[in-house]
Amino acid sequence: MPENDYEVVIEGNTNDYYIKEKLNELLESDLYLNDNYNRELNYDFPIKVVGIKYVETSAYNYTQSKIYVSDLILDKLQFQINQSYSKVQILFEDQYYESTTYNPYFALVPNDNVPKGKAYVSRDLNDLCSNGSAINKNINIEVSNIYYEDEIELKVARTYNKNTLESLLDLTNYDSVNGSVFVNTEDYNSLFNKPSYQSAVLIDNVELINETKSNLEALNLNVLAIKDILINSGEDRILQVFRTVVTLVLSITLFFISYLVIKIILKSRNVYYSTLRMLGANKKISRQLLIIELFLDANIAYFGFIALLVLNKYNIIRIELFNTIVEYLKFTDFAVVYLILILMSFFISLKYARQLFRNSTIKTYNEEV
Repeated sequence: MPENDYEVVIEGNTNDYYIKEKLNELLESDLYLNDNYNRELNYDFPIKVVGIKYVETSAYNYTQSKIYVSDLILDKLQFQINQSYSKVQILFEDQYYESTTYNPYFALVPNDNVPKGKAYVSRDLNDLCSNGSAINKNINIEVSNIYYEDEIELKVARTYNKNTLESLLDLTNYDSVNGSVFVNTEDYNSLFNKPSYQSAVLIDNVELINETKSNLEALNLNVLAIKDILINSGEDRILQVFRTVVTLVLSITLFFISYLVIKIILKSRNVYYSTLRMLGANKKISRQLLIIELFLDANIAYFGFIALLVLNKYNIIRIELFNTIVEYLKFTDFAVVYLILILMSFFISLKYARQLFRNSTIKTYNEEV
């Protein structure tokens, strides 16, 4: 990374002509930054390339090139971009006038000779005032762009003409600036020297989009996830329906498999519960024992599995399937699974308890699994 304020590091494709064939010339030259319209930014200093990073890609695309700069250059870029792409309007005597850089009439110009909170305007503006004088009149400057809106209210302190321009503002070319509104440099900078209002966050794992969005919103940032504004095509809707059907079929299949496994386990306990009946246990006691036993078994299995997931998370064991489960299942999913497991255990216990007392003790005792 650049170590000094006016140093930059360039990252680009190995096929880039300038950073490959013209490398020595690039490193030895003083360069200046230009914007997308090839207009040189108003820098009074050169930048120096101090490093090159090559990136291998199959097809060269100039948009893959990057320039790493210091915070100072970033601040200056942001300031000048805000200037270039902002709409500036000046409200004077209940009339709005657009301020542009190509027309001096109502152009907004910073000048250190103007006191803070004040403005110097052309004497021609006296004709726009009802009392024939612009002195002590309020002048509002409004700035707006796609990122922010701001305004500042100043008071006209002096008016200039061809004879007083140099003494007031240290300028000599009257015809090129006549009509301009001169303000203090600090007041001028306050309109454009704003922080960055938009950033792109790239996430490696799509499953972390919602979590990342929530974290950014907790920092009082306005967040727009691209997935929330994409228009679903017909193929996407068909795919969603297909996934829903597959999930439903798998859920039903897993339910019956679990049901059969639990039932087989319970039937293997026929001898135990038949013995309890011989010893005088009634239906209520047997049912309570069944519920307790299956509840304990379900909890041992569930929390044992959770323990394995935790061990896998901290790399004590390494099972890729567990990583996928943790990646795609949220806390609510685990809670739903636990609830379903407990309900299944409860209702299967009730059903088995009824079957247990449906037959005689000897028949139940001799029944094979």
